[in-house]
Amino acid sequence: MAKSLNTRLIHAGEHAPAAQGYTPTSLPVHASSTFFYPTLDALEAAFEKGGENVTYARHGNPTTNAFETLMADVEGGRGAVACGSGMSAIYLALLAACTPRGGLEPQPRRILVSRDLYGATHKLLQVFFAAQGSRCGAVI
Repeated sequence: MAKSLNTRLIHAGEHAPAAQGYTPTSLPVHASSTFFYPTLDALEAAFEKGGENVTYARHGNPTTNAFETLMADVEGGRGAVACGSGMSAIYLALLAACTPRGGLEPQPRRILVSRDLYGATHKLLQVFFAAQGSRCGAVI
């Protein structure tokens, strides 16, 4: 039987086994920016493996990983990416939408935006994406 949306919103990603070998009954909030490993070899192994082996909060943490799992489940996707700021979300969305796609779409895309944007978004479009060949037009 398929789980209801409410059940999935509450529980998806909640019971991922912890690296310490136990599974918490509810998702703990990991507010740490860095994570301790007992030896340099263990830290290097965590960097190499990635995934659930967290090293630094900008690369993910167990709470963020659970949120991404929940969103992928609810949206029916293969994965999800949580961003630490609105600007990073805008950048990732534009990068995904504007990157040429080989033989299928070899040319950069044209970006149509509202004039009423956050100033850093205009700068991102005018400097970074323009240098990549994307053209930007604004509408009222």
